[in-house]
Amino acid sequence: MSDEKTKADPIRIIDLDSSVAKAALLKSESYFDFDLPPYFDFSPLLKGIDAKLAGAPLKDVWASNPADHDGVNHIIFHSKDGKYAWRPQELIHPFIYVALVDQLTNPPAWSAIKIHFASCAANPNIECVSHPLVSNSKQTDKAAQVTSWWLEMEQRSLELSLEYEHVIHTDIADCYGSIYTHTICWALHGKPLAKSREGRQDKNLLGNILDRLLTASRHGETNGIPQGSTLTNLIAEMVLGYADTRLTSAMLGEGITDYKILRYRDDYRIFTKNPAHGERITKLLAEVLRDLGMKLSPDKTAVSNEIIRAAIKEDKLFWIGKEKRKRSLIKHMLLIHELAGMHPNSGSVSVAMSKFQRRLTKLNEKGFKDPVRPIIAVATDIALHNPRIYPVYAAILSGLLHHLSPIERQQVVEAILRKFEKVPNCGHLHVWMQRFAVPMGIPLLLSEPICKALDDSEFQLWAADWLPDAYRPLLRAGLYVDQGLLNGLKPVIEPEEVQLFGYDY
Repeated sequence: MSDEKTKADPIRIIDLDSSVAKAALLKSESYFDFDLPPYFDFSPLLKGIDAKLAGAPLKDVWASNPADHDGVNHIIFHSKDGKYAWRPQELIHPFIYVALVDQLTNPPAWSAIKIHFASCAANPNIECVSHPLVSNSKQTDKAAQVTSWWLEMEQRSLELSLEYEHVIHTDIADCYGSIYTHTICWALHGKPLAKSREGRQDKNLLGNILDRLLTASRHGETNGIPQGSTLTNLIAEMVLGYADTRLTSAMLGEGITDYKILRYRDDYRIFTKNPAHGERITKLLAEVLRDLGMKLSPDKTAVSNEIIRAAIKEDKLFWIGKEKRKRSLIKHMLLIHELAGMHPNSGSVSVAMSKFQRRLTKLNEKGFKDPVRPIIAVATDIALHNPRIYPVYAAILSGLLHHLSPIERQQVVEAILRKFEKVPNCGHLHVWMQRFAVPMGIPLLLSEPICKALDDSEFQLWAADWLPDAYRPLLRAGLYVDQGLLNGLKPVIEPEEVQLFGYDY
């Protein structure tokens, strides 16, 4: 891709100075990058805790070690494959999160991290295109990250077809859940020092500090790091960048030099002219990851000599052009149902539902007479098997329920919730159902704990019994629920609230 940059281009967080990086990491969207309604704003909460701690180590504050307590972080599960691959999205305990940010962004530590990432990028044949970004425009940081994936992964893959004949796609199985926290120290300080007696006993080593704080948030567990924040994305990149350097050394040892690897976090695309080289690189990568406690997904490893076709995901290829013809709303939704059946929980299902929502929004402005309940039924069946679409599904529901009487709305919503009783881990759906239920005046009984924050400003989402009494009020719900936004909610969720773009990638 072009190296030319403009002032509007996003910037890698690692390229910021330490104070600006700290401010970026204390933003609400950095703290939790999973989709939540806009009235959840964690920035005031985090800034209040940062002011209270004033840079003091967390161990100087706590009443007892959080590692001795269960349920310190709050978890909202989502499914990666629409079936059984449930992934925990964690709202890290705010006190631990702020302590992690403090340790990462103090000037000496931030300088060391910059040096680490520079060394990880020394091999021009391995391009990491997943560094956390900070937007310099009206675009959100998350939208900037998605745009980067499209440009630097998919588009770059198309470019590389001019130079290479073969590509292998592979990724790491359960990446965040497999990262051994001690490898953070290996990555930052080298494995020999990290594993030495001196290194293990040095409580001032940045890697050891990060290790202790992360394990403290997860009941002392060393297997896995929390997923769902820019902060832990950055920490994951530290370890995966270290793996890049180990892979580089392994390939040099075997004289393999003619290749290009694109890595987006745990997703690898290995381009070669010789298919045997691609297979050998994949084997070396598997060995490097094994030494770090991780492994490749055998069911997601694929070899192809059709680079153009392999560059674009199958769901996108299937969907191209299919939604162009004019059709009724129910036929439009049935077509999306077909897509979701063939490519469940895929990005194309999300894009298709987003386009449907925009179409529905325009029709709501003009008025339409399509029967509402059949559309709701088909959309609900799609959502049952595609958890990633919960936000846009809720938005579509709000636009359709708008055409029903209050009694009918209540009946339909209760029927939907009964359908989802058989589906595990529906907390994210409950959050978004609450978003339209509140302004529509629909009373709901929801099991997701964070939903209680809207009704009780003193509600405590995170375990606080390890903190002194004076610190616990800093976690109350009134500090992260924006009452002004909540009181001004419109019943129908607008596209801008749940969609990153006005167009698709």
